[in-house]
Amino acid sequence: MKISKPTKKLPQNLKELLKDIGENSVLFQIYVRIHDTPWKAFKNLDDSGCDIVLVNLETNKTIKVEVKTRQSLYTTATSTKTEGSREFEVTKNEYENFDILICLWYDYNSFFILPKSELKGENKSIKIRIRKSKSGGYGDKDRFLNNWQALLDLL
Repeated sequence: MKISKPTKKLPQNLKELLKDIGENSVLFQIYVRIHDTPWKAFKNLDDSGCDIVLVNLETNKTIKVEVKTRQSLYTTATSTKTEGSREFEVTKNEYENFDILICLWYDYNSFFILPKSELKGENKSIKIRIRKSKSGGYGDKDRFLNNWQALLDLL
């Protein structure tokens, strides 16, 4: 049985669902790592520019996390040029407001944790391209794969 890819634009409600799944997946991964510390993680409902806020309940220090999710399991893209490759775009507003970026590539359940110091933000958006090689790695992005220590270092 051959499954054909849809040719229309993804419905907004599906885009929002995928975004929520990604943010909640990251929130769970963070919780697993901080549950026995004074830090708590919350979905950001107030400020623009980040999706998750970590708060130290003893010191009130905060860490802002931006989450980007991509997938090709359900997509309207039909180009073979993008197979095994995804682009994560960060807006200027997001760059100015987050402390750390977490990119989730659903297809491979791969989390890429990028400290802000690794990104070159100026007066425009930033695009991070991640490509899966035939050997299974991610080239120069391997160092960010499941690099949860980068987040823990901010605590």
